[in-house]
Amino acid sequence: MILVDSRAGSKELITPLKRLGLVVEEVTLEFGDVAFEGRGEQGKLVSIGIEFKKIDELIQSLRTGRLAGHQLMGMRGGETPLYDWAWLVVEGEWKADRAGQILIQSKCGRWKPAHSQMTIGELDKQLLTLELRGGLHIIHTKDRPRTLRFLVHLY
Repeated sequence: MILVDSRAGSKELITPLKRLGLVVEEVTLEFGDVAFEGRGEQGKLVSIGIEFKKIDELIQSLRTGRLAGHQLMGMRGGETPLYDWAWLVVEGEWKADRAGQILIQSKCGRWKPAHSQMTIGELDKQLLTLELRGGLHIIHTKDRPRTLRFLVHLY
């Protein structure tokens, strides 16, 4: 069974995951948007937590410090982390303009500046730090079908 947080942001994953044949339980997760138990090395049970963010939400949570200071700490911090394996799934497309500012793709396909101005270098460095120092595995998906495919395969 896969647990999906029923609050804004992650609740939009519930129906599509059910349509793909997964048994989904709507819950309120303390940290993360999706969680389940899997099998690790030698069949050992492991807990897996996934934080799901669209690119504009990611930039905002990096700017405010919420991702690193609250969400990641809840998922991976302390002597006994909540999850053995923590993932960040970033959905959406982005690129940089000539000045290095991040542009995100709107629903109609146009490129527009991200709301919280951030350079592509800042984004890359913060994501590298979260991965290398925070133990967060990061995957970028272009769109919702690819996000769903990744979640199904990881599960």
